[in-house]
Amino acid sequence: MLLCYSALSPFCRKVRMVLDWKGVAVEIFDSCDVRKYPAYNPRAEIPVLVDEGLTVVNSADILAYVDRKLPTLELYPRDAAAYAVVRAWEREADTLVDAIVTDAAIWKWADLPPPPEGLIDAARRDLAPVLDRMESALVSSDFIAGPLSVADFALYPHIGA
Repeated sequence: MLLCYSALSPFCRKVRMVLDWKGVAVEIFDSCDVRKYPAYNPRAEIPVLVDEGLTVVNSADILAYVDRKLPTLELYPRDAAAYAVVRAWEREADTLVDAIVTDAAIWKWADLPPPPEGLIDAARRDLAPVLDRMESALVSSDFIAGPLSVADFALYPHIGA
């Protein structure tokens, strides 16, 4: 397997953590320069997984593929209701949490002028309910939605940022 990857991408980190957890041997194509990416994905998005001639893009699709190909250490619960909860957390991490954290964090590491007035406060306000729900879920469990799942792998790179 080949993984087109950048450590700057929480979506790449999510995929790489899962591959490591599942013990998957993968060759890393590590680049932040889209001019260097192989032409596996016409939109030049990462991560991209190439496996036996099949190209899979989008972190959620990559993880669904890997989970079906290597079903040991399952990422997604078999129970329909538990699956829906796990996917909801993954989707929220990949959309809402990513947008909030990216908007706030970029002002810390990128060479940009000061953030627009109120942006950081808005990010804190928007992230607070997500963090409250996470805290509530973690009171009775070590993981966000029952056993370790894709929900945990999806949230960790964003919350760690």
